[in-house]
Amino acid sequence: MNSIEIYQNLDVTQPTKVIHSRFQLRPPKKQEVAIITEGHFDGFEIGPLNPFMPPADSPLYLFAWQHAGLMTEQEENGTVYVYDIKESSFEK
Repeated sequence: MNSIEIYQNLDVTQPTKVIHSRFQLRPPKKQEVAIITEGHFDGFEIGPLNPFMPPADSPLYLFAWQHAGLMTEQEENGTVYVYDIKESSFEK
């Protein structure tokens, strides 16, 4: 999946937010600017609300991951991204 769409109030006609799968790759040399590429998410899961806070104040975390399609050989386990879907922006 190239993006994750967020819907609210059971209205699935239009997403209220979209998380695009843009990933940062390591540049060939440390001094060079990082490379941003379009990728894909392999899956996602929503975490529980914080039980010690009122639901309206608790962050609502979405964990999304991608495995190794665009990763280097030194990185073995893939990458997990964490988003608070109550935030207004998901830009990195």
